[in-house]
Amino acid sequence: HLAIWKQFLKSGEERILVLEDDAVPSPDSASEMVCRVLAATPPDADMLLLGCTIMDGLAAPTDSPMFTRVFYYNGTYAYLLTRKGCQTLLPLMLPLQTHVDNQISLALVENSRNLRVYCSEPRMFTHDFAVRSDVYVPVSDEARADRTLAAIFSRSRAKLIAEGLH
Repeated sequence: HLAIWKQFLKSGEERILVLEDDAVPSPDSASEMVCRVLAATPPDADMLLLGCTIMDGLAAPTDSPMFTRVFYYNGTYAYLLTRKGCQTLLPLMLPLQTHVDNQISLALVENSRNLRVYCSEPRMFTHDFAVRSDVYVPVSDEARADRTLAAIFSRSRAKLIAEGLH
């Protein structure tokens, strides 16, 4: 992802669509729906997730039923990234210390005032779980991993509530 982002910043384009090899168009991704979603994308969007799993409810409704503001999610298999979003996110991703979606989520929580990520409703893409990830890391202590993730969610929720965003 980061290599694609760096190439994108060298281009003159304002947006880039990133699709992983395991992205599958959902039944709701008919061309007219995609056009409606793209035309209605909030102007302040830094990234538009065209499919994702919102983690632990860390999201907020928007004025439009077509979009949810996302703070913590799983799934970078289909998204639209703006030039401004890329310029803002890329420095926050280096050095990469965890999965891209997790590190983006951590950046979203820490920079909730100046980063805006939305998810389309309905989702335009789903994830093909039959395709084995090339970044799969087996979890050796699931209970510890669950506790760690629960603590991250708890801290994230408390920060967002304190900022009036959740």
